[in-house]
Amino acid sequence: MKGRFRITYKDGTSTELEAENADAAKTAAKNAAYTKLDPGGSMSIVDRRRHPSVQVAQVEELVANVDRARDRGRDDRDTRDREERERQGRTDRDTRDREEREGNARGGTFVPIVLAVLSGLILHWIERTLLPTEPGVLTAGVLSLFAAKGTAINTTIAALAAVTGDSLTVPHFPDTKKGSLLQLWADVQTAGTLRIRSPKMHDNVNGIRIDTIASDPTPLLPFGVKTPLYSGDPLIVELAGSATAGDEEFICLLAYYEELSAQHSRLITPDEVNNRIQNLVTVENSITTLTTGIWTGAEAINSEIDQFQHGDDYAILGYKVDTECAAVRYRAPDFANVGLGGPGVETDPELTADWFLRLSRGYGLPLVPVFNSANKSSVFVEALQDENGADVVVTTFLARLKKG
Repeated sequence: MKGRFRITYKDGTSTELEAENADAAKTAAKNAAYTKLDPGGSMSIVDRRRHPSVQVAQVEELVANVDRARDRGRDDRDTRDREERERQGRTDRDTRDREEREGNARGGTFVPIVLAVLSGLILHWIERTLLPTEPGVLTAGVLSLFAAKGTAINTTIAALAAVTGDSLTVPHFPDTKKGSLLQLWADVQTAGTLRIRSPKMHDNVNGIRIDTIASDPTPLLPFGVKTPLYSGDPLIVELAGSATAGDEEFICLLAYYEELSAQHSRLITPDEVNNRIQNLVTVENSITTLTTGIWTGAEAINSEIDQFQHGDDYAILGYKVDTECAAVRYRAPDFANVGLGGPGVETDPELTADWFLRLSRGYGLPLVPVFNSANKSSVFVEALQDENGADVVVTTFLARLKKG
């Protein structure tokens, strides 16, 4: 059954059409706007994507459909039930695996385990000590941005589910290494309260509890204070917010791990940036978001502006957005294929323009991500947006670096 939707563009104009769902309506409206704006195809792709008569500000369903709402409610319940079963299944598997490992140890496999551990340590030492690395670029830990989402969660604090592709369980890392929660923020449509807790945090009742502000995804934790995270600990992420049907709200968490499954990112310090900078460079990416509350619109960093100097290293200093979103994230092999980023605050560009420099100075860690231009097509920019599906233009501030 098709629904009727109103698509509002950033220039204030709007159109109405029928479609299977909100994302299909948005796609159809953007295609129609492209044709109307540039029927002869003479404009550049960048100018077309940037034009306010094409960029979508909001997707709104005009006619409420009781059957669809009822089905959506059932789907939400089914999704929650499935996620709970999956979580329970993972817990059961973890328990069985632990018991099996303990049984193996008791059964006489102690020597092979010791040999395997020693082999791993030797390989790690060779990798970190003998193998060459890029001059001036630290092989550091892993910076990770992940998020949780709820839909029409109401004014009573309730558990959120991880955004598709993310996990709320702290990943496993070596006992000799540390994990830390650096920052968190919320993107909500109604002011409420967030709560982060776990069996291993200060307490399993309130943990970290903070009131939220509507449409204000600014960082909420004291800068420079690292909150310990524990390997394999399941985080309970909760929120009280909007009771409006369909409203999607998010809590985003930024974590740092000294080591993660032998993965490391290319991260440097602000001092290293200042010692090696040749040029300040900006690139732009037009992120076409969906209305389904997932990481979306992934676009290679060189898709629209591609004047990168071949073979040079570039440090991502920060970014700015033209439209509010829950978060902006960068993914690349240079970053251990783990997404890193920050809040989508459009009203305070000074906060995000030097985001990674700010993080690095505040926490005393190398947190400025570096990639080589040879990998530019594998560096992706994406955003997390709510059900309104507003498109986001991300301007990334880069430093072209001299050889170390």
